Amino acid sequence: MNINMHQHKCPHCHQATVSNLAVRWSSREIPAKCRDCGQLSHVIASTSSGIWVLGVVLLVAAGIVAVIAQSPWAGLLGLSGVVAHNVWAWRRVELWPIDRNSAKTAAQVGWLATVAGWLAVLFH
Repeated sequence: MNINMHQHKCPHCHQATVSNLAVRWSSREIPAKCRDCGQLSHVIASTSSGIWVLGVVLLVAAGIVAVIAQSPWAGLLGLSGVVAHNVWAWRRVELWPIDRNSAKTAAQVGWLATVAGWLAVLFH
C-alpha cells in the first residue's frame, strides 16, 4: 500500500513519480526529486504563497461566520472547506524543471539574503 497515493507528473520524464509531500515542500532552494529519472523540479513561489494566503483568508472568514452565527458548526464547516481547498489546490499545482546548479545557487542566495536581513535588523 502506497502512503503517498497522489503523485505529481515530473516535468522531465512525464511520469507520475514525484510525491505529494515533496511537492508541498518544494521551492527553488529545495526542489522535489523525481523517483524515476532523478531530475529536480519545484512549485513557483507565487503559487505556493497563493495557496497559503487563500487558506488563511478562508480560515479567517470561517471564524467570522462562526462568531456571527454563534455556531461552532459553522466554524467546523469552514475549516473543512479550507482543508478541502488546500488538498484540491496542491493536487493541481504545476511543477517547473530546475537544474542542480540553479537550485544550489538559489539556496546560497537564500541564505545570504537571510543573513543580510538579520544583520540589518540587529545593527540598525
